[in-house]
Amino acid sequence: MAGTLIVSNLKTDTDNSFIVRSNTGTTLFVANTTGIDVANSFASSSITSDKILTVANTKISGNIISSQISPSVTLYGNPTVTSGNLTVGGSTSLGTASASGNTTMYQAPGSSFLIMNVNGTLAGARRNWAISPESQAAGALCFECGTSEGAVPSSPRLIIKQQGAVILSGGSTSADGTGITFPASQSASSDANTLDDYEEGTYTMTWTCSNSGTITLDNSASKAYYTKIGRVVFINAYAIVSSVSSPNGYLNISLPFPSSSTLQQGARSSPWISFNNLASGNISYAWPILDGNSSSINVYTGGSTGVSANWANNIAGNVDARISVAYITNT
Repeated sequence: MAGTLIVSNLKTDTDNSFIVRSNTGTTLFVANTTGIDVANSFASSSITSDKILTVANTKISGNIISSQISPSVTLYGNPTVTSGNLTVGGSTSLGTASASGNTTMYQAPGSSFLIMNVNGTLAGARRNWAISPESQAAGALCFECGTSEGAVPSSPRLIIKQQGAVILSGGSTSADGTGITFPASQSASSDANTLDDYEEGTYTMTWTCSNSGTITLDNSASKAYYTKIGRVVFINAYAIVSSVSSPNGYLNISLPFPSSSTLQQGARSSPWISFNNLASGNISYAWPILDGNSSSINVYTGGSTGVSANWANNIAGNVDARISVAYITNT
């Protein structure tokens, strides 16, 4: 079937139908009072004035307006909208940033962002969410949020890396392996059921005396290892004393985070510390405690009915200790 057929002032038959068939008898086009059936055809402009009943292998260069599509319409093959926007029900649009609708999706010009504009009621403004295969981290899937309509989002709220790492807002994009990465600086939540922090690390301990004198730790054995999960901190350490200068009073051992100042009595705990090679005293008399709102473990000398503030007096060079403690912080 070739050539061009131009029809004007066509009068339909008694059932108000106009039918175009191929030379093999295949129906290509049907128009009647019910609507239009289009098959293997090309519409060079928008279809807006009649209801579209079925579309098969059809290319439409204008707009398809959803109000003109019958509820039972089916799109077969690979429908292509070459210009304009495809609007569905007036609520969802696919096309460009200027597409109308409560929700619009489009690719940001000059980028790999898939932008979704949501017309929400919060502050009466539209906001952008973007999904990008490579934004803050190569090979990652990024979910980002814009501050205003039409703005390309630049602050990732969630990144899923190809190795499996899930990075929360503010977390390091260099994280690898499989796991959840929290930001280096905690973004504390007031919700009791929200896990808002996880951290593994080391810190260099310091031992000080409550009254006077100094205690110096060996550089090879002064590092403590900690894990912080939410508000709970776990510490394990091994320390060796390299030298002392007239230590006097109770012993203070530093912490990576202060204990809670809000729980007070509930923040108190009993660390486990085992000493060896004391200059004097009995290793079994060590009585370590951790009070609320404190930046250190305090070690006293235990007795039959109470404690004395003089454990530091027993410390000398080559004293070693094994330390383990769990406690609660403010955040």
